[in-house]
Amino acid sequence: MNNTDMETFWAVLEHGTLTAAAEALFITQPTLTNRIQALEAEVGAQLFHRGKGIRHIELTEAGQRFLPLAYRWQSLLEETRVSADRRGVLHQPVYSSGGIPAVSAPEAAGGAVGTDAAGDRL
Repeated sequence: MNNTDMETFWAVLEHGTLTAAAEALFITQPTLTNRIQALEAEVGAQLFHRGKGIRHIELTEAGQRFLPLAYRWQSLLEETRVSADRRGVLHQPVYSSGGIPAVSAPEAAGGAVGTDAAGDRL
């Protein structure tokens, strides 16, 4: 499960149809369907009622149970982005040379990226 899977889940909920969700995400409807099926396989349950003749997609009972987890995922992602943005981590240049993994400028210089609420180096 990744952010793309969750973005796809939210798009289907928001737009109500696979076609509209796919258009909003700038992907094809088959790609969106594949993403939803992969998410459902990972979750182990069908999340949406869908099929021929169904105009508006709705959550299954399992989808309703998954919804609070999806909200938590979204909340944690936003919290992470806000926290990283406050520390400037998202705005640090990244350096890479050949096959060497990239590191941000403070890490490359041996400096702290930031500190947490307790003052410990991150």
